Amino acid sequence: MNKHYTARATRSGKWWAITVDGLRGAHSQAKRLDQVENNAREVISLLTDSDPDSFTVEVVQEMPAEWSKIIAEFMALSNQATEMAMRVTQAQRFTVGRLVQEGLTVRDVGELMHLSHQRVAQIAQLLEDTDQVRDEIGEFGGGLWGLPAAPLSHVAHDAPNPAGQPIQAPGTPERASAS
Repeated sequence: MNKHYTARATRSGKWWAITVDGLRGAHSQAKRLDQVENNAREVISLLTDSDPDSFTVEVVQEMPAEWSKIIAEFMALSNQATEMAMRVTQAQRFTVGRLVQEGLTVRDVGELMHLSHQRVAQIAQLLEDTDQVRDEIGEFGGGLWGLPAAPLSHVAHDAPNPAGQPIQAPGTPERASAS
């Protein structure tokens, strides 16, 4: 079984100071974090007279609490953004599929969704070619992307509503009226 070592990297000026737990005199330094494992392997190999590939090294970056906090906040936001991007992609596929199914042209769908007609055509082709994508999209049901479901008849029309104003899709810029 391979021996396991833990190398700790702590910022010291413009360098990362490296120490290895449980190995007296195992100190090194690295300019960048991506160099820490290799430098730790080198010092462990020298001190234990063993092949650098005969053991595992876990690198632990030790940093000020403030760094840990802001990195954790960034990672949480990044994960939320990734999840939202997946939901947007799913909603985009569903919406394109549904509107094309309703008989709209790819140019009309593109205009309504603020996408190029080429992108709409790509999505429509993907939906046509892939059963898995169709299964992933599922039914409109209670709101695919976490919003309440709205009938397609209320999404975006240029016909005036009872108040005499064109109905706009939520979040779309108002169109200048032709006077």
